[in-house]
Amino acid sequence: MTGYFSQLLGFAVIFLSLCGFGLFAVQRGKLAVCFAPLWALSCITVLTFFFGLFGHLQKGAYFAAALGIVLLIWGVITAALSFKRGQQSITRHTIMGLLGKCLSIFYIIAGMLLGIVLFAGARYNDMDDFSHWGLIIRTLMETNALPNETTKIAFTNYPPAAAVWNYFFCMLSGYSESRTMLAQFLISLCATAPVFFGIKFKKPLGIAARICLAMGAMCMLNADFYHMRVDVLLGLVGFACVMGVYVYRHNLYRMALCTAPFTVLLVLLKDSGKLFWGYTLIFALFFILQAFKQKRKAAACVAIIGLIVLPLLANGQWGAYQTRAWPNMRYEDNKFAFSPTAISEKFAEKPEQFRKNAPLMYLQNITDLTRTSTKILLLLNTAAVIIYFLCRQKSPGQGRRTVIAMLLCDGALLVYLIGLFFMYYLLMPYGEAQNFAELNRYYTTAILYITLIVGLNMVFALESLWDTSSIPLGKKLSESSNLYAVIGGTVLLACFVVLNSQNFKNYIPTQHPVTYTDADTLQVIEQTTAWLRTQDAPTEDVIIYTGNVAGIEGWDNGFIYWMMRHYYPSAHQYLVASWHTESDPTLLTEPMHAYRIFVVLQQDAAVQNALTQYCTLTNGTVFDGTVYYIESGSDTLHYTLTKVW
Repeated sequence: MTGYFSQLLGFAVIFLSLCGFGLFAVQRGKLAVCFAPLWALSCITVLTFFFGLFGHLQKGAYFAAALGIVLLIWGVITAALSFKRGQQSITRHTIMGLLGKCLSIFYIIAGMLLGIVLFAGARYNDMDDFSHWGLIIRTLMETNALPNETTKIAFTNYPPAAAVWNYFFCMLSGYSESRTMLAQFLISLCATAPVFFGIKFKKPLGIAARICLAMGAMCMLNADFYHMRVDVLLGLVGFACVMGVYVYRHNLYRMALCTAPFTVLLVLLKDSGKLFWGYTLIFALFFILQAFKQKRKAAACVAIIGLIVLPLLANGQWGAYQTRAWPNMRYEDNKFAFSPTAISEKFAEKPEQFRKNAPLMYLQNITDLTRTSTKILLLLNTAAVIIYFLCRQKSPGQGRRTVIAMLLCDGALLVYLIGLFFMYYLLMPYGEAQNFAELNRYYTTAILYITLIVGLNMVFALESLWDTSSIPLGKKLSESSNLYAVIGGTVLLACFVVLNSQNFKNYIPTQHPVTYTDADTLQVIEQTTAWLRTQDAPTEDVIIYTGNVAGIEGWDNGFIYWMMRHYYPSAHQYLVASWHTESDPTLLTEPMHAYRIFVVLQQDAAVQNALTQYCTLTNGTVFDGTVYYIESGSDTLHYTLTKVW
């Protein structure tokens, strides 16, 4: 009972702190309500991160939570006093307006309730989660500090913003793998909330279109809900940045206030977030230069500080922390290091045939019409042309803006895909580059970004065609131009949903994909490593027999290794699979002299044969998940294995 109460209390603190920062943004910053959730989440994450840079991560989380609650109390008192003084009054008009503005909040709450159901009992099942994205969260929870040279994460140069937010969320509500998925899902919900900007109850088509756009975008995330990778978050937060610039293009002070936390969060999510930050800057510079021409230098300078200086400062501080935390690390050791030495080394390992055929293979991959992302891109371009012709008479300006937005996004996508190609061609190891590993995920990130930007422009266009502010609905629908708008908008949205319909099955927890291994093996690994961590010497080295867990010929791309490392991070591991042992049993037994602990993840005839020939077993036979202490015998190839778990 106490555990449930503490978890509920933690959720309440998270909710109240988010409300406090959000209320401050709306009341004092005069930001639209749809921006407030991501603004609050970004501020909490960045604040906790900066405390963590100086070794006070836990204090930063507590301070952010307390500050949010203080801001909430202050905001409520201020609102109550304004009503008491008669500065504001409650009328039907204000209530309806408030409900319209808060539709984005209802969307997030409904999404979180759905997320609680979807992620109940969900577990990590992807190697990236075990090697980095999930491991770094676990590391933060265990050490209450940002990673350093003593930790075992795979990519030391990756910024940790998503992990810091997960740390804040789980520190207050309790840690579990499903809880981290829920926390990351909240980032997605908050980042898509700006699609509800400018809604009016008098335009129900606009409300329905925004809901379909937000839900369709979430469907595009596919099974990424069940992984901790941050790539898709880059597209979502990048969209929020662009929206902040667009909405407050005539008020640069407010633009800076709105987008500064977003851009800082964007560059701290992942290094590739700088590309989406660059797109935001290019868009914002147009309005900043206009302000300089109009002699509004102060506003322009504030915008530069918010959109350029602060993100650069955050990125620079992370770089300085890396130098302190990993003093012996070379830049060239990073997986995607962009230096002449690193490029020449990785390019040299690629065969001549790959260098010659890579451009054509890449082009075939990105233009493959069986990809959902490619279909959506074609649909968006077609829809933009249709919208332009629908708007020619009644709202030509909005039609032009939709086409311009589509052309700009096509250009941004082209730059993104070219950069992605050179990442594979020059920076990525050949083992991954030869099959363009994770191309679908990277491509989906860009298409998601484009879909939200262009899709919202189309919603604005449809709203301009169907204005029900003064004419009855039936009469308005009878007009041909508006009937075409309704039918056209419905067909386009239906196509968008149909293209993503296959992804709905991934929302079912029992059907989310399991990579490389099965749930039974995952359970054995977790139970075994949990026992190992309880022992007096949890840092002892381990020799692990994987059996057939790894699949065909025992090749699992390091999945078992990283899974063991995730749950038992302090030990050095030596893995042996059944296909090794069947051919030569000594491949299992010879290395035993260097290890203290022997773990059998999956027993089979091969391990039974090897242990019978070269070992003396005590305390029972071999089972899945059995743990032995290794003791050397008189013969250097004979060992006594004492079963301890």
